[in-house]
Amino acid sequence: MSLFDTVKEKASDALETGKDVAHTQQLKLQLRKLEGEVKAASAELGAAAFDLIEAGTLAAGGALDSLAARVREARAAVDAKRAEITNAGGDHDDDDEAVSANGDTSQS
Repeated sequence: MSLFDTVKEKASDALETGKDVAHTQQLKLQLRKLEGEVKAASAELGAAAFDLIEAGTLAAGGALDSLAARVREARAAVDAKRAEITNAGGDHDDDDEAVSANGDTSQS
C-alpha cells in the first residue's frame, strides 16, 4: 500500500468518525430540546392543576396537597419580598420576568 493510499484511508476514517460525532451531537441537541418541552409542559400542567385546586374544582390529596402548599408558601414569600422592596423605597426589577399571584408570567 502506498503512502498516498494510507493517508487517503486515514482521512476517510477521520471523516467517518467526524460524521458520527456530529450526528451524535445533533441527536443530543434534539434530546435536550425535547426534554425542555417536557419540562415546560409539566410546569404548565402543574400550574393548571394548582389553579384548579385553588378554585376547588380539583380534589387534591396526598402529594398534590403538599405540592400545592409549597406553591402557596413560595408565592407568599414572593409577595412578602415585593412588599419589602416597595417599603424600602424601591420597586422590584421591572426588567426581570415576574410571576404574578396567579402564576402567570408577564413583563412588569
